Amino acid sequence: MIGYFSKPTPADIDGDGDLDLVVGKVT
Repeated sequence: MIGYFSKPTPADIDGDGDLDLVVGKVT
């Protein structure tokens, strides 16, 4: 699901295949 997250959400934000912690960021 693409969009904003109001709480910590696992997402691969740097494209290395690992899930990074996203906090209130648009992915």
